[in-house]
Amino acid sequence: ETILSDNHNIQIRTLEFDDFSLDPEGMLTSSLYMFKETGILEKFKIDHELICAIKNKVKSVLFMFLQPRSHSSLSQLYGAKATMEYHHFNHAVMILNSEGHNIFANLTSEQYTHIMQLLKHAILATDLAQYFKSRGTFFNLVDNGQCNWEIKEHKDVLRGMLMTASDVGAVTKPWDIQKRVVELVTNEFFEQGDKERKELNIEPHVMFDRRRKDELPEMQVGFIDSVCVPLYQALYKIDSNLRPLYDGVKSNRHQWALLVRRRSTGDSSRSSIDTSPFLSKDSAKGKRSRHCSQPPDTRS
Repeated sequence: ETILSDNHNIQIRTLEFDDFSLDPEGMLTSSLYMFKETGILEKFKIDHELICAIKNKVKSVLFMFLQPRSHSSLSQLYGAKATMEYHHFNHAVMILNSEGHNIFANLTSEQYTHIMQLLKHAILATDLAQYFKSRGTFFNLVDNGQCNWEIKEHKDVLRGMLMTASDVGAVTKPWDIQKRVVELVTNEFFEQGDKERKELNIEPHVMFDRRRKDELPEMQVGFIDSVCVPLYQALYKIDSNLRPLYDGVKSNRHQWALLVRRRSTGDSSRSSIDTSPFLSKDSAKGKRSRHCSQPPDTRS
C-alpha cells in the first residue's frame, strides 16, 4: 500500500501533472498508482504483491524510433508498416512470458486470449497510419449520433482513437510542458536524421532534417490542425468532460501560430519558446526521456 499510495503532491489527476518533475522511480510508482485507482488490478485479477515485485525489477530502456527505410533489423523482422508498434507488442508478450512477470496469470485461458487481442489492437492503434485509416468511421459515428458502445466494432474504433489521443497527449498540456516535450523529441529526430544523411547517404524526412529546423512551428501547426483538433473535438462531443483536452490543443496551436507569424516577420525577440536547442547536435545529450521515441510533428 505504501508503494502505491499517492503520498506526493504531483497533481496526477490534473492536466497540470508534470512528469518532468519525477525521477524514473516516481514515474513508475505514479503509473502503478493509476492502475490501482482505476480498478485495473481488481478487474484483471492482478496480484498486488506481483505488481510490486515487478516494479522493483523494471529497468529503464530507451527504444530509438527507426524509420523503415533505414533497413534496420527490426524493419526486416516486422516489415515496413508499424515496425515499432509490432516490436512493442512482441516485447510485451516476451515480458509477460518471463518468470514472475505474468500479471494476467489469474485469468482463464479464454480471458487471457481476449486480453492479448485487446493489447495487440491497442498498441497497433498508436501507428498514425492506422489512425488515419479508422478516423473517418469514428467521426461519422460521432457526427451522426450513432455511437453504440455495446457494438464491438464501435468499441474497437473508439479504443483506437483513445490510444492516439493518449499517445499525442502532450499537445493538450500547458504550454511549458508542450514545448519541453517538443524540444526533446525534435532533438532525438534530428539525431536520427543526421545518422541517415551521414551513414546511409539518404535525405531524411522533413521532420528529421536539422536543416529544416526553422520550419518546426509550421510543422506543429499543420500536425495539430490535421490530427489533433479533429480528434479531440470528436472526443469531447462524446463526453463533455473531455473538453479541457480540446481547449488545451487550441491554446497550444495559438502559441505555435504566434511563432510562425513572428518568424515570418523576422521578430523572434518575444518568442516564448527557446529554439536554440534545435540548432545544436549536442544540445539534447543528457536530456533524453521516454518522450524521445516520438516524432516531433506527429507525437508531440
